[in-house]
Amino acid sequence: MGFDIGEYPNAQYTLVVDVLDCDFGSFAGPFSAPGKLKCTVKIVKTGTTEVLTSITLKASQSRHIVAPLDFDRMYLAFGQMGEDICHKLIKVLK
Repeated sequence: MGFDIGEYPNAQYTLVVDVLDCDFGSFAGPFSAPGKLKCTVKIVKTGTTEVLTSITLKASQSRHIVAPLDFDRMYLAFGQMGEDICHKLIKVLK
C-alpha cells in the first residue's frame, strides 16, 4: 500500500498539517542538537473544513547525523514527520 502526494481536487480526503512548534536545533560539535517539530495532522473532507480525525506528532531529524545548517535540520525533521505520518496511516488502514 502506498500514498500519492500532490494536488488531487477530486480526492475524497485531504491531509492538513499545522506546525505547532519548530526548534531549529544547533550545530556545536559534541553539543549539537537535532531540529524538532510538533505538528497536528488533520484528515478533512476535501473542499470542507469538516475534520474527521486529527493527531499530534513530535518528530526530529536523526540524532546520528546533525546537519550544520538550520535549513537542513528542518528539512530532515519534516522528512521524518512525513515518514511517521505515513507509517501511522498504513498501520491504521491495514
